[in-house]
Amino acid sequence: AVRTERMHALLDSVIPQLRRQLEGLPPGELRSREALSGRLRDLETLRLLPDPTLHLETPAAAPAKPVAPRPLLTMAAAVIAGLILSSGVVLGSRMLDTRIEREEDLRMYRIPILGRIPRWRGRGRASLRPDAVPPTTRQAFQRLASMLEARSAPGSRSIFVTGAGPAEGKTTTSIQLAGALASGNEEVILIEGDWRRPALADALGVRPPHGLTDVLAGRVGLEDALVDADGFAGVRVLTREPGGDASPATVSAEDADRVIRETRLQTNWLLFDGPPLADAPDWLPVVNRVASVLLVVRLGRTRTRDLAELAELLVEHDVTPEGFIVIGGKPRPIY
Repeated sequence: AVRTERMHALLDSVIPQLRRQLEGLPPGELRSREALSGRLRDLETLRLLPDPTLHLETPAAAPAKPVAPRPLLTMAAAVIAGLILSSGVVLGSRMLDTRIEREEDLRMYRIPILGRIPRWRGRGRASLRPDAVPPTTRQAFQRLASMLEARSAPGSRSIFVTGAGPAEGKTTTSIQLAGALASGNEEVILIEGDWRRPALADALGVRPPHGLTDVLAGRVGLEDALVDADGFAGVRVLTREPGGDASPATVSAEDADRVIRETRLQTNWLLFDGPPLADAPDWLPVVNRVASVLLVVRLGRTRTRDLAELAELLVEHDVTPEGFIVIGGKPRPIY
């Protein structure tokens, strides 16, 4: 309609001009008069019609169903795109931050796996008590304690528990292992070695008046600083003193010899709940003097590069660990 209106307006301006030209022609110019008359008739005919450059090809009809969106196609494309994206994210995260996912990843270190501890869900001090631990987990620690008893000689039963990083289960392992060793009518002393992130006192619910620093400084005797662990018969604990410095001085070789010597006179087993040695090398003098070093590895959390860094540190200081304690593996059936 718009194009026809424009065409008619244009013809309305052209036709009068042609009529005036036709009227102004001399009578003798018949050929020019006929040509101009024919052109005028054509334009006048065109003026009565719509725009001839447009015509109806197909009448518009409402579709029976929506053309878009297509839910099934959209969902299928979203699923495929999500799978591709998630696979790329997983592969990228594995390449940037690899973690120990299987026991087979530990074979390269040529160190035996002494214990396989299944995970159990529990929070708070109550979940650490022997009666709150699942039977499969309790039996795993008993099996580990029996293996350590068989591998050690009386008089040299000192153990340092460490790992590649924080929050991998070292404190929980130390507590449960101490309880398993003490269940055989053995006396066990558990010493907190992680001064930067102490957790032993809170985990056991003890508030000792003195700590390891007081013992090392000679302000109090070892016997006076030890407290009984509630719920663990035969286990006495030496923790960091309340309000102590988070970055104490390095434990000297003399201090390590004195503590190990004094504890041997009072207990059958000495157990250190140690920090990650790569972050706290101040405990290396103690590591060099204990009988056994146990490395805690938590599947799905322990980073490969952290474990490799710890291995290099131990090799540099001529320390050969006794073995791995793997947390998170498949539990063995109760025998």
